[in-house]
Amino acid sequence: INTTYHDPCHTGRNSGLSPLYEEPREILSKISNLTEMKTIKENAKCCGAGGGVKKGFPDLALEIAKTRVQEAEETGADYLISICPFCYRNLTDAIIALNSNIKMVDLMELIDQALL
Repeated sequence: INTTYHDPCHTGRNSGLSPLYEEPREILSKISNLTEMKTIKENAKCCGAGGGVKKGFPDLALEIAKTRVQEAEETGADYLISICPFCYRNLTDAIIALNSNIKMVDLMELIDQALL
């Protein structure tokens, strides 16, 4: 399966001393064909949901998420993977709004499918 990975702010840029960039990619590389988006790791674009933005400014949050989904679509991936529930929700909303064919999947869900 073809995947691309979204780096959440909470586990990457804003996580402190040891951001989680390589570990999800190592797992994805073993169970899928990972294609990176243009902006990744410390340069990844936010999904738009964090910091209360989705609650306080839902329209803005959705527009931010749409740009990230469009970047994911450019990779040709079938699945957009992340490990953050905020990202999962907001990116899913953007996928629906864009009527995109890409599917949002949590990394743990993908691991579970790979084990079956």
